[in-house]
Amino acid sequence: MSRRSWSVLAASASIAIAAGLGAVAPGVSAAAASSTGYGLRQPTAIAAAGGKLWIANLAGNSVTVTDRNGALLRVIRSAKDEFGHPDAIAAANGKVWVASRAGRISELNAGDGSLVRVVRGKRYDLREPVALAVHGGEVWVVDRAANAITEINAGNGSLIRVLSRSAHPGLGFNAPVALTFAGTTAWVVNHAGSVTAFNASSGTLVRRLTAARYGLSAPEGIAYAGHRLWISDSATNSVTETTPSGALVQVISNSSNNANYGFDAPSVVVAHGAQVYVISPPGSSPMVTKIETSTANGDWYECNTNVPNPQFDYPTGLAVFGSHIWVVSPRNNSIAELHIRSGLLVKRIT
Repeated sequence: MSRRSWSVLAASASIAIAAGLGAVAPGVSAAAASSTGYGLRQPTAIAAAGGKLWIANLAGNSVTVTDRNGALLRVIRSAKDEFGHPDAIAAANGKVWVASRAGRISELNAGDGSLVRVVRGKRYDLREPVALAVHGGEVWVVDRAANAITEINAGNGSLIRVLSRSAHPGLGFNAPVALTFAGTTAWVVNHAGSVTAFNASSGTLVRRLTAARYGLSAPEGIAYAGHRLWISDSATNSVTETTPSGALVQVISNSSNNANYGFDAPSVVVAHGAQVYVISPPGSSPMVTKIETSTANGDWYECNTNVPNPQFDYPTGLAVFGSHIWVVSPRNNSIAELHIRSGLLVKRIT
């Protein structure tokens, strides 16, 4: 299948923010990597807040902060921040939360990057958090190693609850890797082959999607946009579209609809207005695919065979900021800026 950029017929004029989740692709470890002027050492996740971009550096035990144009503002790597292989990042309401593989959450002030607090301890059951989501006044942490979702008060960092497989077997958590919200319902992607939906207030099960007809073999990412849920699956090279009630709309593969998807083990899914963006990390030409939620058509994808070449290398995180898209690639310590209308590369930061 040839790969090229596809023009977008309409683009949102509003400024919106979407934070990518930092699930690390196979072959990306926390081993030492060469540093860059931006302190980029295996950047795995990116978020936008306070007019800035915030990038978690897995190997650098740091967070890089730039302005909306990508100009370096600071690299945060103080010991007091307790970054221990930061692997996920989320931002909202003037705060930035950083999840470290070492089992703790660092909360930063989005204005100046100063530390607000570090959340840790056995009662939070944080063993190896891999994803974060902010919903209302809570921060939700996905912990794959603990098979659990931890809910934290965003105002004071206090524990609200831990929903674990051992204590709540009915939820069916099994290697959870991503989380999103559709109204009051939380949707959790279980890499072992299912999706769990539960009530965010009570923690009770709403439904589970497990049937093969949903195209779920090794689901990786999820987003809610256009009144639909979009779930990527790395094993089947597809994205599943469902309603909030769990009704299957379609399983989108590279041969579906207008066939402009280019899925190759798709992972992270990010919502922005009426679009969703899907990262496909492996292969000779990793890519970012844009899907219009109203039609489920693939409008464009940017990949390493385009000119100019974005030089993605196992991209693992994406943020939409104004009229641009920012993608982090941990295996070549880079950030690519794409234009939201054309999908074409604007610049690379290394």
